[in-house]
Amino acid sequence: MKILKQIFGLLADYKYQRIIEKKEEEFKKIIEEEEKWAWAEDDKKSENNDKFYTKFKEKKLFTQSEQKFMDELLEYTKNNDIQVLSKVRLADMVEVQNNLEFGEKRGLFNKIKSKHIDFVIIDTKGQIKCLIELDWWNHYSDIQTQENDKFKNELFETLWLNLVRFKVWQTDFEKLNQYLT
Repeated sequence: MKILKQIFGLLADYKYQRIIEKKEEEFKKIIEEEEKWAWAEDDKKSENNDKFYTKFKEKKLFTQSEQKFMDELLEYTKNNDIQVLSKVRLADMVEVQNNLEFGEKRGLFNKIKSKHIDFVIIDTKGQIKCLIELDWWNHYSDIQTQENDKFKNELFETLWLNLVRFKVWQTDFEKLNQYLT
């Protein structure tokens, strides 16, 4: 019986030691993470220290196809009293109604916060004339893209906003005429 007590004592000591080691590892990770964030905050505050910002690089706003489409769209619309905006977030064009419960409102906002419209045509007063989406090949094969397209189609139809879809290789802008006058 004495041997069993010693074994249990050793096991308890070992288990206790493992718990302490595990907690120490967790605390080390937490401290390391806090130090990283403190370093990042210090970098933000320091005008001459660019270490934090070296982790970013410039990215082109448009693909070649999008740029070509934009150039041709600007040329087509240059004599109209309109502006063409690009890559506008849905959350910047529509908002969730205020009379909803917080959870529902948050869920609906999450559906629009990270989605965008390729091009938005507005008049001189900032009113939306029409929205343009460029459809790539994946719009016909990728299920997630199709769900996003369906969401946008139904959202803008419900809000009476004119959404015009172009295949990325199309530039038959005549279908925009009804919205530009």
